[in-house]
Amino acid sequence: MKLFLNILVGLVVLIAKSEAAETVPPPGPGMLQAYFANRAERYLIPYREAMPSIATKAQWDRERKRLMKAYKTALGPFPRRTPLHARVVGRINRRECVIEKVIFESRPRFYVTGNLYLPLRRQAERHPAVLLLSGHYEEGKSDESSPHRQMGLALARQGVITFIIDPIGQGERSVYINAGGESTEYSTTQHTLMGYQCLLTGTNVMQYFLWDAIRAIDYLAQRPEVDAKRVAVTGVSGGGVQTYSLAPVEARAALLAPTCSVTSRLAYLQTGWAADAEQCLYGTFSEGLEQGALLALAAPRPYQVQATLYDIFPLQGTRESVAWAQRIYDLQGMSDRLNLVEDKAGHEYTPGLQNAFYKWLNRWFHYGQPASDGQAIEADLPQHLNCTATGRVKTSLPNARWVADFNLVRAQTIRPKRSLPDNLQSLKRYRELIIGAMRKVLAVRPKLSPMVETVSLGRNGKIETETVRIVTEPDITVTGVFSRPAGRGTHPAVLLISDSGNDIFAADRAGIDLEIARLRERLAGQGYAAMNIEVRGAGSSAPGSSPVTLMDSVVLSAEAIMTQNALMCGTNLFAGRVLDAMQCAAWLQDRPEVDRKSIALIGWGQGGLIALSAAALDNRIAACAAIGSLSTYLCLTETEKYVHPPSTFLWNVLAHYDLPEVAACIAPRPLLLAGPVDAMKRALPLHKAGQAYQTSLAAYRIAGASNALLLSDRSPDLERWLGGAVAHHQ
Repeated sequence: MKLFLNILVGLVVLIAKSEAAETVPPPGPGMLQAYFANRAERYLIPYREAMPSIATKAQWDRERKRLMKAYKTALGPFPRRTPLHARVVGRINRRECVIEKVIFESRPRFYVTGNLYLPLRRQAERHPAVLLLSGHYEEGKSDESSPHRQMGLALARQGVITFIIDPIGQGERSVYINAGGESTEYSTTQHTLMGYQCLLTGTNVMQYFLWDAIRAIDYLAQRPEVDAKRVAVTGVSGGGVQTYSLAPVEARAALLAPTCSVTSRLAYLQTGWAADAEQCLYGTFSEGLEQGALLALAAPRPYQVQATLYDIFPLQGTRESVAWAQRIYDLQGMSDRLNLVEDKAGHEYTPGLQNAFYKWLNRWFHYGQPASDGQAIEADLPQHLNCTATGRVKTSLPNARWVADFNLVRAQTIRPKRSLPDNLQSLKRYRELIIGAMRKVLAVRPKLSPMVETVSLGRNGKIETETVRIVTEPDITVTGVFSRPAGRGTHPAVLLISDSGNDIFAADRAGIDLEIARLRERLAGQGYAAMNIEVRGAGSSAPGSSPVTLMDSVVLSAEAIMTQNALMCGTNLFAGRVLDAMQCAAWLQDRPEVDRKSIALIGWGQGGLIALSAAALDNRIAACAAIGSLSTYLCLTETEKYVHPPSTFLWNVLAHYDLPEVAACIAPRPLLLAGPVDAMKRALPLHKAGQAYQTSLAAYRIAGASNALLLSDRSPDLERWLGGAVAHHQ
């Protein structure tokens, strides 16, 4: 009889698998990449179809206004102009020029270091100028591997003034340094560490780069030697990205030449390569902010896109972007002002491209000097070009402010000023307000009956275990393992969610998941229907390694790429994971073995935040526990470094809500907050946790359920808590 039952179970599984094989694809490492690529293409279809139909200047003016509004939203608000307090702190005299060492403040005490190359041979009272923006060279303006010093000297020989500034996170403006002043993080990592923090306040860190450039042009305009109507901007790689990003918001950039940087973001997304935070704008795809559109926003200014055949930026995307913008230049009768130059090389500002830039510059600025002959000029040693005594702003100017400082001020400014609820009626309104804010940020839209495939079904003694695949939305499949007592009857259910955000710490995640699997089996033995799931981007659907992941940096990990792709689609990876949890909970509610009124969610790390959000949005969830999870989004803005995964950082979330407010929405249902942590994943002392969660404590007190909220600074006895939580709800 037992053999017959085993054969019957096997046949049922085979039939289920054969019927569902074509409808529920298994999750895999390429799932999220394909999902975002498909979504990006769908978003761009209407914009691509609309562009050829723009036939009049009036039509372009309307589209331009729409694009500019979306672009400024993606960057975040620029600050007001404040005094530059510019000063020349040193000079180097050369045969070709004088190099002045300049420090100015683009924002109060936000020091920008730069070298100004002034020609000795004066052809006129005022000279054209070039703002040369640095790519990802670790030592910025003076890096020996960069073309910066050579170009500054070559342009000086032609009678052109050149200003080369250090970007934030590079050169003298390195943020993350050790006691000896050496950078502890690559420039890309520095940019992205700052960049994710900025997302929380609805800002892109590119805004800081651009404001530095705008204030650099302010400085050039003040110099008596500079013709402010003839200021050009160029840069390679990250400097090229800054160049084309600056053009729409700075009309004084009279000529532009981004190099090895322009491509379509869709083409770059399809490569699977990483990009740091300033290159990924909120709504790039959903708002049609493709690079061709950004080029078009500069029309009719002279614009030369410079590319190489073997660059990391796909050349076909470069050509498509230029063709997109060419329509607008043609419409304005300025076809010859947009040009594409290609060189047979890799990712570099080649001598050929430098000469092409000099010719383009001379064509439009008419300064009458021949292009450089390409002969190398002996440049000054990098340390001789430093503007600060130590070569680092952080150790030379201790009163300096940094991106984290300004972002914290913005975080405190934009946070909603809400009064704590003081009665049941105000608590109801408060909950409705927070839930509305969450729906705006997360935009989660669960379906009632997700498609499900049973992959395997087994029995171990009195416990039956089923492995399932659940389609939580089109193109997304998650895997779950469901264990429950054999036989008839209904049981309280538990959905277990691991710390999904640490894709580069595979060994740690495997250990955590193993413990969760054991907990699932123990709970099933105690009479629960328990299920643990792999949300999108975790486990079998974790993306592969990025081709340019540096030192296994969490900010440039494969998950970071998926976080950036989601941002450019106008959403976030975390929201998708919340949807996964809600869909799996909905599947549990439909199971005949489950008491649909007694379903609890338990999550660890980011899994705890997923559980909190899902329980707040779905009042059918009976109880919730978050273990070792982030305490507040605000704490991520209160420090320069953090160790939470990229998907934790939600666009503009602090303008809408914070985690204690999410927890308040779960009242009066049982809630366990065990060991909430700070930005460095250090557990908060109990009194600080109480301060952080005073909103939640107040909500539970008003709901008459103070005992239902357990705030702990240590690992709990989960099984004991769960028994009490289920009994409380019943």
